[in-house]
Amino acid sequence: VASVLRSPDGKGRVSAKTRLSILQACREMGYEPKYAQAFGQIYPEMGNYCFVLSSIAQLGFRNPYYSQLLKGIADSLPNADAHMHFCRFSVETDYLVTPKELPAPIRNNSATKILCAGRPNLSFVEALRNRNLPIVYLGHEIPLSGVTCVVPDFVGGVRMAIDHLVSLGHKRIAVASGPFSDGSYNILKQRMSVERAFKEHHLTLPSERVIFGELDAQGGIDAVNAILQQKDRPTALYCFNDMIAMGAISRAQQCGLRIPEDLSVVGFDDIWMSGNFSPPLTTVHVPVDEMGRRAVEEIEKMIRDVRVPGSSPHLITLPTEFRSRGSSGKCAE
Repeated sequence: VASVLRSPDGKGRVSAKTRLSILQACREMGYEPKYAQAFGQIYPEMGNYCFVLSSIAQLGFRNPYYSQLLKGIADSLPNADAHMHFCRFSVETDYLVTPKELPAPIRNNSATKILCAGRPNLSFVEALRNRNLPIVYLGHEIPLSGVTCVVPDFVGGVRMAIDHLVSLGHKRIAVASGPFSDGSYNILKQRMSVERAFKEHHLTLPSERVIFGELDAQGGIDAVNAILQQKDRPTALYCFNDMIAMGAISRAQQCGLRIPEDLSVVGFDDIWMSGNFSPPLTTVHVPVDEMGRRAVEEIEKMIRDVRVPGSSPHLITLPTEFRSRGSSGKCAE
């Protein structure tokens, strides 16, 4: 018992099954330990929420996508007294080797309900699982037991975007697809969905029309610069998020291109300023607020239910919708 309740990694020198039995026995007895860390293990429902963001997330908590996600989470907290910590995790640290590098609220068990976002670090997720903490990952699929993931329907969203451009007569469509080295779930899912949608419409996607860059406005600027250098200039640009799309529109207008007459631009996410951009951005609406709400709902379920070590991963896919606005129009050719 002492090994479990006082261990810095939350595991102790026992099996996962024995650890769970110890914690359940402590609950049934109403045992109140002196150590905050042990209290958090026994009564995780009494702990705080912790929203943990990847250290390489573009703009961090200032990113409109993550700030909107955070709003959805905060609005869904079960009571007005609920506390939330804001932390970041490194994508480079091996938290299984150095558990002392975990964010302080997780190390000391003051935070026992963990919500994660941004490019994953599997060692970080494993370290949380070792501490038997309920984990919900937002925007990425983590195929690890005991982890719940809430993601938008990337496949359906991409299909609607490409279908829209094709219906407007566009055949030369360029794609701003994020960093070349980014193998994150959301990026790979969009890339696979783009390839599938192009095949369904019997369209070609030459390598020069797949433009790699950052997942921010600079990525859109670089995409337009690349488009302007191409002989058979694309008439439309699909962007993997709205920040890229907005950067692309701004750069295109600086270069004298008319949006959408000379270049149609479509984004993905529908962040809060998309409808107020000039022109208003055509984009795929991701139910970000709903993702935050479902994350809190799932955390509360994990706390209430008996958690079985080794339970299967749980994936929740929320539907996306298409928003046709002023940044896309009929192909002039």
